[in-house]
Order: sequence, then structure tokens, then C-alpha cells
Amino acid sequence: MLELNHKRLTTMTALIVMVLSALGCHNAMAERLEDVQTSSFEERQAKANETENNPYVLLPYKPNYAILSYVTAPNDQAYESVGLPSNSFDKSEVEFQLSIYFPLLGKRFERTFDMSFAFTTHAFWQAFNDNISAPFRETNYEPEFIMSLNTPWTFFGITNVSNSISINHESNGRYQNLSRSWNRIIGSFIFEKGNYITVFRPWYRLPERKKKSPDDTKGDDNPDIEVYLGYFEWLNIYRVNQQTFSLRFMNNCRDDVNRSTVDISYSIPLYGRLRAYVKYFNGFGRSLIDYNVRQNAFSLGFALNDWL
Repeated sequence: MLELNHKRLTTMTALIVMVLSALGCHNAMAERLEDVQTSSFEERQAKANETENNPYVLLPYKPNYAILSYVTAPNDQAYESVGLPSNSFDKSEVEFQLSIYFPLLGKRFERTFDMSFAFTTHAFWQAFNDNISAPFRETNYEPEFIMSLNTPWTFFGITNVSNSISINHESNGRYQNLSRSWNRIIGSFIFEKGNYITVFRPWYRLPERKKKSPDDTKGDDNPDIEVYLGYFEWLNIYRVNQQTFSLRFMNNCRDDVNRSTVDISYSIPLYGRLRAYVKYFNGFGRSLIDYNVRQNAFSLGFALNDWL
């Protein structure tokens, strides 16, 4: 672990709180999932309708947070091709996620059918690494166009509250050897029972042409990404007394070399909109540049919202 002086730690804490406070928006995956303790899915959607035309309100999509992460295996192998020496990265870094969405249809169709645009950016900052000028090690960008059908129906006490299909692009915005990206069509099926919500998201990766040479600026930068990140994610959310637990699971569905990823988080209210946020990650794809490197990451910090 790094030895931090008091002044630097105070500055970083102030920065984290400032970034989260600036987001200033109400609850998370927001108006897309039902608050099972106080209201129905339709009521949640109605709250989104009330604020969607307010230019001073942002609607969160995924959790928005700023956390300090400790990674057991920093990935600098990808950067050796651009001249970065081995073991250049610190095991501690600051991790940000900003995720918002915009409804596109207004009040048409009485919300049975929705269209929206979401954007998520996820950044990894080597904030304490003065040896290499404290760079942002990696930043991922994820725009997503979503079409949702909200026609709840119940079977065996389980309610299918919403189904959607989306066109998703994720990229790290880099060039040649450091470039990582993929395009997907993603289904999303949301079910709830009591305080528990589960979301199953299978995807199909849109094919890209093979590179003619390693230096080719066109073509697939990461043709084996599905070997590591698989073909679906399964999100499970449980909320009780304003505390939120979540578990996200991915698997590559292969018999030869089976790979799984587990992402666990817990949040609890602190003050106003601010929440304490604890996160544990084990597996692949913590960031796109790390898609083929297994990592363990332990994180602690603040969130403006969780999944619910």
C-alpha cells in the first residue's frame, strides 16, 4: 500500500465529495426499477416523467460513485508496447463512475413503450503515482440506445416489470495497441419479488473484420473478448432499510477454460444523497484494457446512488 501524507489525503477526500455532490440527482437505475419498499414500478416511472423535462435534474442509470480501490494485480502488460516499464502502476487508484440516461419519447405511449439514451463513463486514476505523473490509467465510454416495453405481468409471485433491447458501444477511446472496444445488442429482463430484483442481460457481439496486421488501424482490437467476459451478465439487487446489496455475475459459458466474474457492492445512506459504498471485484473486465487479466479489487468510498 502507498504511504499518503495528510495534506494529500485531505485533498483527495475533498475532491471525491465535490465530484459526487456536483452530480446532484435523485435515485439510481432510477426510474427504471421499482422501489419495492414504497412504490410500484409504474410510480417510479411517473416520478421520472415529472423531472425528465427539468434541465437541472440528471437521471442516474448505473451507480454513480467515487471510490479508492486496492488492486492485487495492476495490469501494465498492455502498456509495455508503448514503452512503459514493468511494475509502473500502483496497486491503489481512485475509481470514478458517472452514469446518466435521457428519456427520448416524452409522455407518448403512456410509458408502455420507452426509448432512452444512456451514457456511462468509468475512469481509473493513478492519483498517488508521482513516478509517472499520476495519470488516468484508463477511461471507458459506454453510450447505449435503449428501447423498453413496460407491461408488468406476474407468475408464481414474481413480476416481470420491464423488458428492453439496447444497442451498446463500449470503448476506451485509445489508438492501435491500447485500443479496446466492442459493439453489442443487449437484452434486459427485469424481475422483482418483494425486496429483491434480478436483471438478466444476455448480449450478442456485433462482428468486426479481422485486422490485416497488428498495426492495422481498422479491424477488431480484441477478438477474444467474449472468451473472458462471456455472453451475459446477471445482476441481483436486494434492498432493506435503505441499505442496498448487489451481486453481478458474468460467465463465458465454456467447458475448456471456464471464466467467471463476480462484482459485489453494498451501500448505506450517510447524509442527504451521499451514501457509503463498499465494492469487491474478482474476475475479468474491471476495465476494457484489463479484459483479459484476472484481478481482485477492494474498494471503499462514496456513492450518490446505487442500483435502487
